[in-house]
Amino acid sequence: MSQSPLVVAIDGGAGTGTSTAAEGVSIALDVPHLNTGSMYRAIAWECMRNGIDLLDDAGCTQIAREAELEFDGGTVTKVNGTEVGHALYGEGMGPHASTVSGNRGVRLAMVELQRQIASEQGAVMEGRDIGTNVFPDAPFKFYFTCEPTERVRRVNAGGRHHETIDSLLARDKADEAHAHGTFKQAEDAVEIDTTNLSKAEVIAEIVHIIHTSGAI
Repeated sequence: MSQSPLVVAIDGGAGTGTSTAAEGVSIALDVPHLNTGSMYRAIAWECMRNGIDLLDDAGCTQIAREAELEFDGGTVTKVNGTEVGHALYGEGMGPHASTVSGNRGVRLAMVELQRQIASEQGAVMEGRDIGTNVFPDAPFKFYFTCEPTERVRRVNAGGRHHETIDSLLARDKADEAHAHGTFKQAEDAVEIDTTNLSKAEVIAEIVHIIHTSGAI
């Protein structure tokens, strides 16, 4: 019997280190990386580019179902053939992504695509509802926490320069209130406080847990 592709779910808010960890674990395990947050940012960007109100459920759902997303290193780089560059991480894009991700139709379209991608080659998948909604049966689930001040420092050090504690926590609160794809910790997820850990230490902890399980 062939073994199912490995899925590693990493959830956490902006600045907790999910992207860096997912990239490192992906390399260590030779499993593709997928940044699901970039997918919602891409849909928000494409909706706005087409003049569609982000609260227009039907319009946003149509965009999500028809969008052709291209990835590089697990992050969306093109939407319907158009390069997005750094536009997905410009000021305001975090809240915009949060808005469209609360749309049931958009959420269903993106989750379907995420599952399709992972079913083919496996994935180290990061987001906010991977362990609870996208892959509730994933064999490895991790949930990152981090002190707000450190989260802001990391995000702004990464080149955004517009995040504040209030903006990060407001986005967390909005995503926690979503009726679909609610941002919360899976009951069986391993919680990792990344505040005082280096990137290498976080990656090593996850890889150690997976290796010692005997799964690979």
